[in-house]
Amino acid sequence: MVNTCEARWDFRYGGHLAGHTFRPLEVGPYLSQGRAWGQAVAAWHSWNGDTIESRLHAHRVLIETFMEDVHHQRERWVMVPNERIALTLEHLGAMLDDYMSTAEKLGGLIRLEHEYLLPIPSKTGKSSSNRWRFQGFIDGFVVDGNGHDWLVEFKLRTQLTPVRIMRRSRQVRFYAWARQRETGRPIAGVIVDERLNQSANPVQIVGGKAKRPSENVSQITTVRLYRDACAALGTEPTDKMLTALGARQWGQRISVPFRPSQLEEAGRELVSAAQKILELDSGRRYPLRNAQKRLCSWCDFDAICDEPTDDLYAKTLYEFTVAKRDRVDDDEEGSNGDEVRALPRAS
Repeated sequence: MVNTCEARWDFRYGGHLAGHTFRPLEVGPYLSQGRAWGQAVAAWHSWNGDTIESRLHAHRVLIETFMEDVHHQRERWVMVPNERIALTLEHLGAMLDDYMSTAEKLGGLIRLEHEYLLPIPSKTGKSSSNRWRFQGFIDGFVVDGNGHDWLVEFKLRTQLTPVRIMRRSRQVRFYAWARQRETGRPIAGVIVDERLNQSANPVQIVGGKAKRPSENVSQITTVRLYRDACAALGTEPTDKMLTALGARQWGQRISVPFRPSQLEEAGRELVSAAQKILELDSGRRYPLRNAQKRLCSWCDFDAICDEPTDDLYAKTLYEFTVAKRDRVDDDEEGSNGDEVRALPRAS
C-alpha cells in the first residue's frame, strides 16, 4: 500500500493528513467478491478429485464467505440490499461453474487459512526487527514432483495481468519470502491463477421462424455455450465463431519461479519499505498522493482524499480510528494484500 500511494497508507495507519485514521464501514464490492472467489476456488482445488461433492462444497464456501462480509457490514448499519446479494451470488456462482468445468485442477493444493505476520530483517540483515512486521495472506501451496513448494494465489480481475508484469510483481515475491522464512523450506515460485470478473452471456439468437445462433464474434459468450445453442437449434457451428470464441481469454495461470537471490532481495526491499513507513509514521515525511485511475478507482479512501478533514461527511462512510502506532488492540479488519506494519505500542 505505501509503495502505491502514501496518502492511502496514511488514511488507514498514519493519521497525519486527517488527524486520525479511517476504517471503511462498507466492504468494497470488488474486494468482497475477490475474497469469496479466492476461498471458493481454493476449496475446490483442495478437494480430492472433481466430483459433485467438490463442486457443491466450493459453492457453499463461496456463499458463506460472501455472507460473512454482508453480516459484518450490517453489524455496522450499512445497507446491503437482498437484491444485490442475490445478483452477486448468481454472478459469482455462474463464473465458478464455468471455471470448474474448464480449469485444470491443481492436484494436492493445501489451503492456508491464516495470515502471515512476520518480523522483517533489521537494517543490517543480521537479525529480525523488533518493531516492523510483514502482513500477508496466502491462499495455499502445492508440492511439485521434485518436492519443491509453490505458493498459489487465486485472483479475480477486471483484466488479466500481462505475464511480464506478474513476473515483476513484488507482492508475490514478498509472499514467497514470508512463507520461506516461516517454514524454513525453500520456495520454488508462485502460481497465480487469474479469472476475469465477467460472466458469459447466452448466445444471441437471430432469424424468424428458422432461428439460428448469431455469428456476431464480439458477443461475450463461450465455445461451450455456442455449441450447446447450435445443437439445440439443429445447426452446425461455424469455424469463424469457434475460432473467435476460442481465442477469448477468460483466465490464465502463470507460474513465476524464483531464484534464491530474488527472495533475498525481497527481504532487502521490505527493509526499505519499513524505513519509508518510519519516516511517514514519525511525521518527518509528508504523505504524497499518487493519483492514477487504476489506483483511485478501487481505493477505500477515494471519497475523502481531497478533503480528509471534512469530519461531518467522512463519518457517513468511515469509522474513525487512532493511528496504528497508538493502538493497543492490533485487530485490523478489511485489509487486503501485503503490508509492512509497525507493532502497536502498549499504552
